[in-house]
Amino acid sequence: LKVAGMPESQENPFSKDIVKLIHQQSQGIPRLINVLAERLLLGAYAQQKRQVDKSIFDQAVQEIMGESPRKPMNKPQKALLQG
Repeated sequence: LKVAGMPESQENPFSKDIVKLIHQQSQGIPRLINVLAERLLLGAYAQQKRQVDKSIFDQAVQEIMGESPRKPMNKPQKALLQG
């Protein structure tokens, strides 16, 4: 965000919880992270908010992926995926 011109004095629009949700929803895929982050910033701007909140996140996921946000996997599910 600094590269894009955000002043260092300005608070990051993504809280740690939202960053975790972005990672969870995108599964760490860079393209999905970028698309989701862009939509989140647009949503916050449209609502005149400086911080992305859970309602903005949920709306962005619905618009991009056409589904409700993913729920975190539990340890057995992760183990199955990892083989």
